[in-house]
Amino acid sequence: IISLPDFETEHTVTLTNLTAATTYYYTVSSKDQTNNGPVVSDVVSFTTDDLPDTEAPTVTDVSVAVADSAVSVTWATNELSDSAVRFGTASGTLSFNTGDATDVEAHKITLTNLTPGTEYFYQVESIDRAGNGPTQSAETSFTTLATDAVQPPDAPSNVVAAAGNAAIKLSWTASVTAGVVGYTIERAVGESETFTPLTSLDPVTEYVDNNVQNDTAYRYRLLATGLKQLTSAASDPSEAATPEAGKGPSAPTLFLTQGDPVRPTIVVNNSTPILPDDVLSYTFQISSDADFADAVALATGVASSAGLGAGDPSGITAWTVDQELTDGTTYHYRVKASDGTFEGAPLTGTLTVNASANPFPGDLDGNRAVNFPDFIAFIQTFNKSTGQEGFNADADFNNDGNVTFPDFINFIQVFNKTYIQGESSSGKPVVQMIYGVDADALLQLSGRTGAAKTGAEFAVNVTLANVEDLKGYGVKITYDPAALQFLDATDAGETLLNTEGRWAELFGILEHNPEKGEVFIASAITAGPAVDGNGTLTALRFRLLTDAPQGELIGIASGLLIDGALNVNAAQNLGSRLALVPTDYALDHNFPNPFNPDTTIRYAIPEAGQVDLTVYNVLGQEVVNLVNTDQLPGFYTVNWNGQDRLGRTVASGIYLYRLQAGDFTRAYKMLLLK
Repeated sequence: IISLPDFETEHTVTLTNLTAATTYYYTVSSKDQTNNGPVVSDVVSFTTDDLPDTEAPTVTDVSVAVADSAVSVTWATNELSDSAVRFGTASGTLSFNTGDATDVEAHKITLTNLTPGTEYFYQVESIDRAGNGPTQSAETSFTTLATDAVQPPDAPSNVVAAAGNAAIKLSWTASVTAGVVGYTIERAVGESETFTPLTSLDPVTEYVDNNVQNDTAYRYRLLATGLKQLTSAASDPSEAATPEAGKGPSAPTLFLTQGDPVRPTIVVNNSTPILPDDVLSYTFQISSDADFADAVALATGVASSAGLGAGDPSGITAWTVDQELTDGTTYHYRVKASDGTFEGAPLTGTLTVNASANPFPGDLDGNRAVNFPDFIAFIQTFNKSTGQEGFNADADFNNDGNVTFPDFINFIQVFNKTYIQGESSSGKPVVQMIYGVDADALLQLSGRTGAAKTGAEFAVNVTLANVEDLKGYGVKITYDPAALQFLDATDAGETLLNTEGRWAELFGILEHNPEKGEVFIASAITAGPAVDGNGTLTALRFRLLTDAPQGELIGIASGLLIDGALNVNAAQNLGSRLALVPTDYALDHNFPNPFNPDTTIRYAIPEAGQVDLTVYNVLGQEVVNLVNTDQLPGFYTVNWNGQDRLGRTVASGIYLYRLQAGDFTRAYKMLLLK
């Protein structure tokens, strides 16, 4: 423990005598002058360098931005270093020196009190944190502008406001004009178009406004102040930002838990930052106490990364507990992200240590991925017990000595997961399974709906014809996620795998991606022989997200058929994609009614054929023919703009519209009011 007795608002502590290439964990705490506290930070870490730094930094990209009595000099170094500029009015005699001791890689020094219209010679130099250097650039020169050449600076640009909890983070692109000495931030509250000054800043490009209220919208704009206090025009305002309680980077989600059960690796899907370019850091804590009272002690044994390899999934972060946890004990963990300004909501969960658990649940073939070959292996061991031939202990998730339906439920939870292996893993490489081809069996969809309104539900059957020796299947269904919401799938009732005393206990949705609109469903006979013939495999339920969506909405992307010897063949014949088809003819009342100037007419056609939709006046005279063509089955929407067949606007009054399709004829009245 290092303690500093002085009361400060900015605190610096230097740690010495550390070991190279070692990760250290630490917390900081502070008490105020009246002994309130201590307030303790979260556990964070750093890793010391592998070898001592003996090389001087490199200096590149030296440039200047010139004004009349000031110049901004910028350059870059390949490592954290300080900044200095030597300059003077005679080449080789650089008698003036100014700089900044802050260690950075992007350097900027502003030279002030220069004489207008004068040539100056200069060079930059930097020394790194280890004292290597200085590295100096070549000497070059610039000439200051004449006094009358000074203009107001350009406004900053790209003002972005990102809202968090009771705070808003601002960022912007600096003014391109040389000699900018600072910025003024103006703010508008709510719906107001009036921007009032908020604060004045040095020439930085970020600011956090903590003087905001949650659930109130704010907009910002900036002005640049240049030499001679000349002020730019205001920037374009930012988009409105509304702070909210709990707002920040999203909470990470659990990807999986793997590895040594008493030193587990917990893997999370990364959080989504408020701004796409924000870099997030993560804090992981584990505790045997639900209140995380002992989290600090336990967190000192948590590695910052599990060592992701090039072949591991992207978009994840992993931690390995490098102290042994107690078998049978339940531990609590939490993970949260920070962008340096806002902390996200935490992911919280529990794990109960089972020293005999499978390090890679569901990976039955040992390739560190859980996919369809593992489903085949699960079929082979289903309903087997310890000691029986074919029993696979890795499929016994609950360690009760039997592979039964509860184990299948656990298997579904990890299906399509790939365990991280790291660069030095000895695990088998993930390989694609080679399938045979079934050119005879036909997979197709069938289904109709009686309504096409938003919120209506309907079922679609997946059927299989001309199949022989079928033991199980896997089918990937695709659908339009903008038009449909997938609800569930079932094999209730008499399906092809549940006939003549057969029992297909293994049925489940192994994977569902609602963003892409993909569902992978699998099933297998667990009692009884393989089956031949035709029948329904499963019924899917969907909900409409929009009225009468058009086009082919649902399709079969792929089908895998498992024969009696547990060989897998890819079905070659996949039926056409399924459009939304009504069960009956229908003509809806127009909407709105009365109307001015236009109205919408909806109708349904269950069979392909000639369709005629015509508008008449009260004398039975044709006003306009809206539809007169052959149409495929589906739901249709037609708009009438209140004009006749010659494009003339008709008078106010009552009109009739009539639909004729096949043997179906129906008409309704509508009222045009002007």
